[in-house]
Amino acid sequence: ILKLSQKPGDVFKELLIELMDGNSRSNHVDGHRTYKTKGKKAGLLGCTQPDTLEKIVGFVNDGLIQRFSLIAFCEKNKVAQDAMSDTHVDGCLTLWEKIIEKLTTFNFKDWEVILPTKDAEASLRQIKADYESKMAEESDRPIIEGLYGKRFPFIASVSLVNAFFRTKKLNFSELTIELEDVECAAEYVEFNEVHFKNAFGLNETKREAKALELLERLISSNLASKSFTVSQVIKKEWRGFKGAALVESLLGMLNQYQLIDKRSSDSSLGGRPTVYWKINQDLLEV
Repeated sequence: ILKLSQKPGDVFKELLIELMDGNSRSNHVDGHRTYKTKGKKAGLLGCTQPDTLEKIVGFVNDGLIQRFSLIAFCEKNKVAQDAMSDTHVDGCLTLWEKIIEKLTTFNFKDWEVILPTKDAEASLRQIKADYESKMAEESDRPIIEGLYGKRFPFIASVSLVNAFFRTKKLNFSELTIELEDVECAAEYVEFNEVHFKNAFGLNETKREAKALELLERLISSNLASKSFTVSQVIKKEWRGFKGAALVESLLGMLNQYQLIDKRSSDSSLGGRPTVYWKINQDLLEV
């Protein structure tokens, strides 16, 4: 699935997106075999190594990956947490099974409208406005902008799930989304964002550390005293620096700190100008 995220327009990837959204419009045909996927829904759960995530860090702005919620990420500095009792876990799983059964047997011809209270609705409106502002602030970073763009619908969905668990009512007509359901969902989503940014190297502190690591590699290479392009850096095949988008982003950060200079070739003859980078030579004289 992670590899599929790097393939624009892949048929199987588009199928997974439709299944996760619950709007698969046709059966999937693979060779001579037809899979009955029309009108079906799918929930996916998986795990991977942190190193695998690092390899695709420059390609994460993808509709498929964005549909996954990061449950846990292996941190170097782990924080001890109180474990829930087996009885509590079993009780939550039993309730979850009942909710899933109710959803899968519900007659969607008779739609139920589940409304929030006035306080909950006001909170949702404010959250939506906050994320719209965040998206505007991150317009130059499409990965983060894309992440924020999917947060509000996610919060609304989690709020509804919270209402199920809070009331333990499986009759949709009796459900109401309270303020505490929204606040709990917003807190979870904020926690989820932190994990997401850490996992994909989007945390500012981690990006700075990654940029400095790239700078150290450049200083120790034959590119230290001459101009170079992003493609020349990629050809070095340094671990963690094989994606063009990632390398260019890190070089841009180093340029902001005046550690690396940037210039473009003359494009008067037509075609796109070539961007060249060069380490601030004062660093080499220290």
